[in-house]
Amino acid sequence: MKAEVLSLQDAADELGVHYMTAYRYVRLGKLIAEKSGGVWEVLRSDLDDLIQSGGQQPAAKSTKRWDEQLLAVLLAGDEGAAWQVVESALASGREPSAIYSEMISPALREIGNQWERGEIDVVDEHRASQIATRIVGRLSPRFHRRGRPKGTFIVAAAPGDFHTLAVMMLSDQIRGAGYHTIDLGGAVPVESLRRAAAETQSLSAIAISAFRPDNEAEIRAAIAAARTATDVPIILGGPAIDGPNHAKGLGATAYAEDVDDALVALISHET
Repeated sequence: MKAEVLSLQDAADELGVHYMTAYRYVRLGKLIAEKSGGVWEVLRSDLDDLIQSGGQQPAAKSTKRWDEQLLAVLLAGDEGAAWQVVESALASGREPSAIYSEMISPALREIGNQWERGEIDVVDEHRASQIATRIVGRLSPRFHRRGRPKGTFIVAAAPGDFHTLAVMMLSDQIRGAGYHTIDLGGAVPVESLRRAAAETQSLSAIAISAFRPDNEAEIRAAIAAARTATDVPIILGGPAIDGPNHAKGLGATAYAEDVDDALVALISHET
């Protein structure tokens, strides 16, 4: 009888955890998985063993409540309450990576949508982003892992793009997965990205975040410059990028829809 094979996403769904939590189980040796064609696969029997051992994280029944509360207090501009919501979620067993993926990122996306619809002022949007940035700064040390890094990634916002929160969260997620990250921050000049790519030893891949839709020429130039220094994969994502074809048209190797997708793409494409 042929063994049943699941994708890691299917395994995460059955465990009631986020994809990155399931991926962390793999990295920690709690869940056996093998990569096939760039996709992590799990045997049904191995997943059942983890479930029976009680080793999986309990599904958080209150996750929606935390998400809604964070959105509300960010809109209200209440930083103290926002941190209290995050602390409560952590105390309930939610991992820092899930705080990023399931609370902060969706909340900011909804706030951005409300601003685009004219339901809130740009002041509300900027205030929420600044509060979220400070929360990420407080959570960042929780992603530190001991031991020798498995590879090195460069993460940067595109030239002329000062939106750095996604870069910060991706950098933390990379460290949490056991890799070294070189976080170049926002508005990285073309030549600076090229130089970083040329000077970084054992570079595995590069991720570029793009928020400004009027910045295609600079994005294209940055990717082209990086390619003169290295042949590692370059992952491109952000609101300014409209899918895989757009990303590849600008010279990238692959497209990432969000921070989690970027981490998976980086690790899947690492050299």
